[in-house]
Amino acid sequence: MSNQRNRIIAWVDQRFPLTRFIKQELTEYPTPRNLSYWWGFGFLAGFMLVLQIVSGLFLAMHYKPDAALAFDSVQHIMRDVNYGWLLRYLHSTGASAFFVVIYLHMARTLYYGSYRAPRELMWWSGQVLLLMLMATAFMGYLLPWGQMSYWGAQVITNLFRATPFIGDEVVIWLRGDYVVGDATLNRFFALHYLLPFLICGLVMIHLVALHFVKSSNPSGINLRARDNIPFHPYFTIKDFFGLGIFLIAFCGFVFFAPEFFIETDNNIPANPMQTPPHIQPEWYFLPFYAILRAVPNTVGGVVAMVLSILVFAAMPYLDRSRIPGGARYRPVYRILFFIFVIDIFVLSYVGSEPLSDNTTLAGQIATVVYFGLFLLIPLVSKPEERWLRKRGLPKPLEELLASEDQPLKKPLPFPGPLLVIGAVAILLTALDVHAAETKLAEVKIDASPAAAQRGAQVVTQVCMACHSLKYLTFRDLQALGMSQAEVDQLRGEQAINTPLLSMTPPEAAKESYGVVPPDLSLMAKARDGGARYVYTLLTSFHQDAKGDTQNRVFPGIRMPDPLGYSSAADAAQRRPIEQQARDVAAFLLWAADPRAGERHRAGYIVIGYLAIFTGLLYLLKRRVWARLPPMEPV
Repeated sequence: MSNQRNRIIAWVDQRFPLTRFIKQELTEYPTPRNLSYWWGFGFLAGFMLVLQIVSGLFLAMHYKPDAALAFDSVQHIMRDVNYGWLLRYLHSTGASAFFVVIYLHMARTLYYGSYRAPRELMWWSGQVLLLMLMATAFMGYLLPWGQMSYWGAQVITNLFRATPFIGDEVVIWLRGDYVVGDATLNRFFALHYLLPFLICGLVMIHLVALHFVKSSNPSGINLRARDNIPFHPYFTIKDFFGLGIFLIAFCGFVFFAPEFFIETDNNIPANPMQTPPHIQPEWYFLPFYAILRAVPNTVGGVVAMVLSILVFAAMPYLDRSRIPGGARYRPVYRILFFIFVIDIFVLSYVGSEPLSDNTTLAGQIATVVYFGLFLLIPLVSKPEERWLRKRGLPKPLEELLASEDQPLKKPLPFPGPLLVIGAVAILLTALDVHAAETKLAEVKIDASPAAAQRGAQVVTQVCMACHSLKYLTFRDLQALGMSQAEVDQLRGEQAINTPLLSMTPPEAAKESYGVVPPDLSLMAKARDGGARYVYTLLTSFHQDAKGDTQNRVFPGIRMPDPLGYSSAADAAQRRPIEQQARDVAAFLLWAADPRAGERHRAGYIVIGYLAIFTGLLYLLKRRVWARLPPMEPV
């Protein structure tokens, strides 16, 4: 078998430099020995790109890019496709994880000055990758066709009206219609499917640029040949150990908090006739969105937002200092870097909040700081270099500046992370940032199958007089542990695969209440607080002085008191009603996510396996790196 394999490899090598490529660019590629784990985020970015493409391919097999079917097709994937919930959550959580990795990768490059000559082209190719990733994420955000997806696309595409002379035509061309609609969804789906493959091609260019100029390292200088080691096995095992740590955190979100990065409004089907109270993009666009809102003029805001992204490409020319290592050896630049990080957090918060006098002022100040830091870099970099040399730098540093052949002995100390944490806390306190006082009742919902079964009885007998649960069928109730007889009793003469639909026609319900009562299948996901929202709603009805039924907490809701809470005279009468409300909340929590139990069980297994696997990788990494002799500090 070994001889046969060798003959195949030899045959390929005669026609394609496979073995030479693997040795030169992978296994024997000379890598600076002192690379820290901060240099592993490039590998993680490549892993996330592959994960997004693979999960996206399988999702595309079931997704319907049609305005009338898109939202329902996502629910079909989540509920009916085998492990469809896993594919969807890997993809949605993966988008956020991808940006976390990319932003940390950029932050490392900025901190250590890895954008400096001769690595400008590598830095610029990375900036193009960021722009393409942003475009891909924006187009993908529309595909679930939820409320925030629809209105976010409506707002962002409308910004292209700021294009001089041809703004209106650009918007129509981008949408394929006068408003965001079916044509927009189709072209965004096509481009969202295409762009990742173009990103793969650009990643290859990025890697070629990296391997041509060689990787930077924490010292900021090119190490002597004896300080370089082969990429394999030393950095392959180090990268895979970092991947194991990353996957444990990533899978924690996928299996136990998959809705953390999904706006609650996106669990409501897109409704062009109802605008959400606060439209905002995904978290990874919030700083740029805050800059857009900070400028009163639309054209100026769009220009500022675009410049806030493109300005990074100018860093090789803005930073005029010759001292290598970026912020590691330059205290002034380090201070500017951490102020920039703090400013990004402030902008993210401002972008996530509705417009007010305080957030507008904070956004304008943070925007001035954002661009001011870039303008300060060329002004302070040269004086900083002269100051560091004048104060008496060690002889090795003077030799380094002359020949760039000797590393610095130790970096100048500066408590950057503590500054970031402390300053963010002070700034948010100064802005009076605190969690909004919730109006939801503080109640613990028993999400056990028994409580959900009792809630199913109430919902089918009471709530379904007006509301539907169209993403569930009577057959699905057996997953709660209900027997066939109990399900048959609830469904009556209807077929076992009949969706749980309202007994009142939508037209009649709309005539009675002004609107069609919402489908309850996703109620626990479509409202902040989920199950507590349902409980609070059901136990807040009262009769006013005129004898009309009102809701104390949600006065805008027009519906009768379904459980009779308002007519209960004392606590003894209300106690069973409150229990019914808890049961209904438990059932709707299950109805919104019937695969939660399966997901949690799978999560314990996957994370347990990853923990063991990562522990073994750590032991293997220590053993592999123990082969190397001690290295002089750089």
